[in-house]
Amino acid sequence: MVSLRRKIIRDPVHGYIPLEATDLPIIDHPCFQRLRRVRQTGAACVYPGATHTRFEHSLGVMFLSERIFHALVDQEPFRACPGEEKASLLRTLRCAALLHDVGHPPLSHLGERLMDREELSGAFRRELARFGLEIDPGDALNHEVASCVVALREYGDYLKGLGVDLELFCRCILGAVDRHAGLERYVVQILNSPIDADKLDYVLRDAAMTGADLVALDRDRIISAYCAHGGWLTLSSKALSTVTGLVHGRNALYAWVYNHHAVVYTETICERYLLHLREKHPAVQQLFSLDGIVQGGSDDTDVWAVMKSWAGSDTLSRWDLTPGSFALDGRRSGRFLPKPLTTFTSLCGIRGRVT
Repeated sequence: MVSLRRKIIRDPVHGYIPLEATDLPIIDHPCFQRLRRVRQTGAACVYPGATHTRFEHSLGVMFLSERIFHALVDQEPFRACPGEEKASLLRTLRCAALLHDVGHPPLSHLGERLMDREELSGAFRRELARFGLEIDPGDALNHEVASCVVALREYGDYLKGLGVDLELFCRCILGAVDRHAGLERYVVQILNSPIDADKLDYVLRDAAMTGADLVALDRDRIISAYCAHGGWLTLSSKALSTVTGLVHGRNALYAWVYNHHAVVYTETICERYLLHLREKHPAVQQLFSLDGIVQGGSDDTDVWAVMKSWAGSDTLSRWDLTPGSFALDGRRSGRFLPKPLTTFTSLCGIRGRVT
């Protein structure tokens, strides 16, 4: 009998995304709902349509991860795997994909640079110990470690009750491939590798939502091209033209969206402004802490509110962001980050004028 709680979400990029009844307690949790208020990129200053969030991105990654997994199950070595084991691997992969960004701080990757790595490492070790796990995060990104901490702290018991392998769950988020593992190696790489579902979703989603028209990619063809070969997730040479489109599309997004001079400039100004605020008011760091994310539900709107509240203050109304640069004018508190019109050689190490 089909559960009455099974739902379908209409996604602007992937169409209809089916949700299982077991997904709903995860999605309905305040930690996951917070992602509705954390934008995927900082590109909206150039591309006004780029207001999409980590919420729909997480749903998209879950959808693509499951599609890629099903593309592999008829291949060796998955073909010889018992059906129950396949179901267990898929269950763990779905949950990891859904929660892979649950600990992401506000302001996308700008906020990630303001997180305290020492705090994250300590919390990560404590959560692992609570479930009797030992995993080396290695060079995992701050938001990946934070997502593992938040997931184990807020969802750990629920996930364990579902039969999720918590060690594999964390490895998927961190990209920690165990060289001695079997099929788990491939499952980790579906979510975290050079050709993972995370990257595939953000390439498709960011291209669509910015309207930059930079990516021409056949999603279904590239999913069918995934192969399990020699312990590594690969793409078949038979889909070379589609793979080339993925590479070129990703490079184009970095050139024209993520590294657009105005995007880089604006994010750098915001970062320096927040660092300045943090020196004067240490409580600002709380917005990028684990407690702020979990208990306070900090998101983009909270950070913008803090910056706006100080934009017209006596202490910051004439704050020089860089020597010889402009001053933050309190009279423009309604739009306290002026349009980039200044040389930012000292800011980014790039010569030239931002216009």
